[in-house]
Amino acid sequence: MRVYHIEHGAGWTPDGEQNLFDGLTKRGIGYLTYQDYLDYVAKMREKGGPLLFNKDKGDSWGLWDHSLTETVVGPNQTLSVTVEQK
Repeated sequence: MRVYHIEHGAGWTPDGEQNLFDGLTKRGIGYLTYQDYLDYVAKMREKGGPLLFNKDKGDSWGLWDHSLTETVVGPNQTLSVTVEQK
């Protein structure tokens, strides 16, 4: 699952929450509700692992068919790993 943050002005506040979500809905921008989050957590617990979205080879969304290099930088070390999708 990819989660993206959009700039929404001054940010979330309890007083502005309804305006924020009304604006997202009006513009057709999807968002993860708290209930969605709870449902995904329950599914991951049942499965014992992460949920995979857009995993079909025929799905060209995102970077599914690209090999990406991940670099982890820490004190006195650098580790690079190439991740290839199957």
